[in-house]
Amino acid sequence: MKRFTLLLLFAGATGLYPLTATAQDTLALSLERALELASLQSPELMNNRRALQRSETQMVNSKADLKPRLDLSFTPFSYNRVNNFQSYDASYNLTETMTSDIALRVSQKVKFTGGTLNLSEGIDWQDYKDKTGNRSSFTFNNRFTISYEQPIFKYNEVKMNSEQQELDLETSKLSYALQIIQLEQTVTNAFYGLYRSFKSVETAEDAYNNQMETYTLTKNKVETKLLAESELLQQEITLATRQDALASARDSYQRTKDDFKKTLGLSLDVDISVIPPVDIPAVEIDPEVAIEYALGQRFQLKQSEIALERLRLQLIQTKATDKFSGNLSFSLGFSGSDSKIEQMFNKQSHNEGVHVTLTIPIWDWGIRKNNIKNAELNIEESELNLEEARKEVVIRIRELCRSLPRYLNKIALSQKSIENAEITYKINYEKYMNGSLSSMMFKDYQDQLTTARQSYIDAVIDYRLQLLEIKIYTLWDFEKNESIVPFALLH
Repeated sequence: MKRFTLLLLFAGATGLYPLTATAQDTLALSLERALELASLQSPELMNNRRALQRSETQMVNSKADLKPRLDLSFTPFSYNRVNNFQSYDASYNLTETMTSDIALRVSQKVKFTGGTLNLSEGIDWQDYKDKTGNRSSFTFNNRFTISYEQPIFKYNEVKMNSEQQELDLETSKLSYALQIIQLEQTVTNAFYGLYRSFKSVETAEDAYNNQMETYTLTKNKVETKLLAESELLQQEITLATRQDALASARDSYQRTKDDFKKTLGLSLDVDISVIPPVDIPAVEIDPEVAIEYALGQRFQLKQSEIALERLRLQLIQTKATDKFSGNLSFSLGFSGSDSKIEQMFNKQSHNEGVHVTLTIPIWDWGIRKNNIKNAELNIEESELNLEEARKEVVIRIRELCRSLPRYLNKIALSQKSIENAEITYKINYEKYMNGSLSSMMFKDYQDQLTTARQSYIDAVIDYRLQLLEIKIYTLWDFEKNESIVPFALLH
């Protein structure tokens, strides 16, 4: 997250000032600080971070699965005593066998062919005794085998599994990066929403204080018989209305503040205030440049492209299901036996083998054909949706770029409206004091000034949020002229 350095409030016709801490435990938050807190404590982001870690672990396992696998089996001692009944002479034959063996197996998957290479070496010792026939044998045996198994007439399953794991990891990275971007949008919207709510309280307080002053003056004039008592009654109604509006604004501000603390992952007992940026940058954005950034960097489009690639891999798997296929295996082995361990390698016997297995589907009632058709339709639908999504991005970017100058004009008009409303208010305040203006008409001018000030705040916030939406759509900060894509995360 980029660091901000401007920690002032909007200045100008509204007379804004920094929202400094009013108590020792008040936490004053700039937008930059709020984003930092959210990135560390947001529950949604923490869950996405765990999902990314799981995908990274699975990718490590997938790569490890392509490395040689070694397995060692060891039987220190085995004893069997068997007393078999022999029906031909109605006698029992008692035998005892003691064995011990150790075997090492090495297995290696071959990514480029999809086959598996196996090596195994085993040594065992056997002491056999025939108690009935008074016979015995004592031997050492060794076995060495090398074999290779290769699927034929089908896709490379090992390579495809590796590609799917890579797509899974890329999807998790994009989801996490997208969550970071969406978190910035959520926090920024909530930040300005809280600021808007705070200014509503300020505006309501100003309106209430002005009305209280007007009510006091009206009361004095009524008491000195300079105004009719009906004027005082009207001022009392207006004062009660202002008081209710102020209470409502304060309640809304506290509720918005709690929601913002929840978004940041802060304790609800912490008191906070916000410090929005002071500048209003007049950013000029070329729509074609913005569209190029959006189509090249937008995470949602990349996720759709990955989903399309998954469907293509699934089509390959579907075509391989219930299809003519086979398996080819080769094996070469050496074995030897002797009563002396040092002699068992001298007399070796060779074993060779070649095996071909074929699977030939006869009839599946059209299931495979229909599954392939469905997979192809899914791909066509995904391609169409991706193209439509690109069009929607182009349309939205053009709309945002066209509307941006209007928001700047709206800010300028709002500033002018405040100046006019303040001048009009001062003129009509004097008229009201001189008794040449009714309280109802004076209330209209008060409302006009309040509305003008609130409209200016709304215009500035709306312009800021419009810039933010362009930034989120294009993943490019046009204020700083730099990308906001977390390249370190995605590569």
